[in-house]
Amino acid sequence: MTDSGLVRILGEGPVTVTASVAGWRAASLTLTSLPLEEADPLLLFEESWNEGFRGEEWIPYGTPQPYVEERGGPEGGGYFVNNGDGSYGSGALSARSFPFVEGLTVEVWGDLAFDGGLFQDFSLGLDGTPTLDPHGERHLRAGDLRLVIDGNPPVTGVFWGNPTVEVLPLPRVEGWRRYALQLGPEGTVSIVIDRELYWRSAPQAALIPEGAEFFVDLGSRSLGTEVKHGVVRVYGGEKYRQGGGEPSANPEMKPPG
Repeated sequence: MTDSGLVRILGEGPVTVTASVAGWRAASLTLTSLPLEEADPLLLFEESWNEGFRGEEWIPYGTPQPYVEERGGPEGGGYFVNNGDGSYGSGALSARSFPFVEGLTVEVWGDLAFDGGLFQDFSLGLDGTPTLDPHGERHLRAGDLRLVIDGNPPVTGVFWGNPTVEVLPLPRVEGWRRYALQLGPEGTVSIVIDRELYWRSAPQAALIPEGAEFFVDLGSRSLGTEVKHGVVRVYGGEKYRQGGGEPSANPEMKPPG
C-alpha cells in the first residue's frame, strides 16, 4: 500500500488490509487477486485508419472537425485526432451498431499528450442511441457507457449514463497505451489498460435490455495538445476475463504497473 492509500497488486492470492483510527476503531477488508485470462471472442470490427476517414464507417462531429493521419500509429496503422478545443470537444461515432449477446469489448490504442491544461481528455464510449445536436455537438445522455480520462483534474471517470460516475485515480498515460471498455453478460463493467485489469464493477452495474446494440464513440478534447486514437477493435464477447475462480461480487481496482 502506498502512502496515499492506494493498494498495488503485485501477485495472485488473497490479502487482508486493516485500517485503524488511533487505535479507537479498526476495520479489515480481504482482497483477492485473480489472474486475467485473454479470450478469443469474435472480432466484429477493426479500424486501422490506413484508409483515411471512411465516411461509410464513421460519423464525425464537433468543432473543429477531427482528422486522420494514415500512418504513424501503433501496429503499423494510422491514428485519429479528435482536434476538439472547446467544452464539448469533437470525435466520431461508428456508423454501425454492435449487438450485445455474450458481452461486448471495444479496445483502442490511445496516446494522451496531456500537459495539465484545460479541455484535455480522452473518451471511449458505448452508446445505445447516439444523437448529434443541430450544431454537430455530442452530449452525454442516459444509457451511455464510457471511459473518460481527464488531464485536468487528473482523474479517470467511468460513466454509466448521466450523471452516474465512478471516479478512479489517473493511470499512467505517457505514450501509446491500449484501453479496453468491456461489458460482461452478468452486467459487469471492466476497464482494461495494456491487458491489465484496472477496474471492474460489481455484477448488474449495467442493466442491459435484451437485444441491445451499441455504437462506438471516440470523443475527446485536446486544447493545446494532440490526443490520438489508434487502432480500434470491437469484439462480440468478453476479451478479458478473471481466471482462477468466480468473479468477486465487490468492485476491484488494479492500477497498471
